[in-house]
Amino acid sequence: MCSSSTGFSACRPELDACWDLRIWVHIAPELSVQRGTRRDADAEGGRDAAEALHRAYLAAGELYVREVDPMAFVDAIVDNIDFDRPRLVRPSSSPA
Repeated sequence: MCSSSTGFSACRPELDACWDLRIWVHIAPELSVQRGTRRDADAEGGRDAAEALHRAYLAAGELYVREVDPMAFVDAIVDNIDFDRPRLVRPSSSPA
């Protein structure tokens, strides 16, 4: 499985043979920073440190998406913008 959280860069074309199913979990970039900051503030020593970490992670993720375009070839996309109501989206559709 490939996802936009930990291990998000595993959806690389050169690793295609390693996966039976590739799933991309989509979230709006700023929302990912907000959720990650809230989740990791205690572990990272406070809100500012957690936000800095997630902004750096976001920059790396945006570069990866520009270079690889994983949503173009994954088997499924899960739109996780509404955390309580994830939605299965096919790759030919664009997440909301």
